[in-house]
Amino acid sequence: MNISLTGKAKTATLKIEETVVAESVALLQEKLDEVLQGDFKKLQLDLLDCKMISSAGIRKIMLFYDEFTEKKGKIEIVKCSQELYNLFTLIKLNEVISVERESGTH
Repeated sequence: MNISLTGKAKTATLKIEETVVAESVALLQEKLDEVLQGDFKKLQLDLLDCKMISSAGIRKIMLFYDEFTEKKGKIEIVKCSQELYNLFTLIKLNEVISVERESGTH
């Protein structure tokens, strides 16, 4: 898994490539902690190049969501594949977090 974190103004962008599985969740947690400790008000998740995300990865994102919204932060998935979009819709994640597909449509 490759994760890059960039920030501009009050917005952090987390680009996740390859797969998020149990063995790589610690790296995801590390990057999410950096966002929490920063002065960010928005997190954009770019999952376009992420092929798969495990339940452990989704759980980390949801726990982060709880903490970040307590700080008045907003999280959104700005890019993801059709497969991940279908998964997020199936588990109703899109009802909690804004999710856009690769084409930029909801």
